[in-house]
Amino acid sequence: MEADQELEAGLAGNEEAQFLKISVGSPVLFTRRTTYTERNQPVEYAKAVYRGNKYTFYTHMKREQLMP
Repeated sequence: MEADQELEAGLAGNEEAQFLKISVGSPVLFTRRTTYTERNQPVEYAKAVYRGNKYTFYTHMKREQLMP
């Protein structure tokens, strides 16, 4: 399986603020992910919102992934 994921910094709207118990306009991180089968068929679409003060983004990269 493979997945494409987007991360975007933003500000909480009314709905996000209510669910996350933060003030409207507080910093948040929006994520969107689509997961695909080996045949490139989408099998999952997920959206999430994280509090800006409670989220750490971590990634591990290998050199061969950075080269075309």
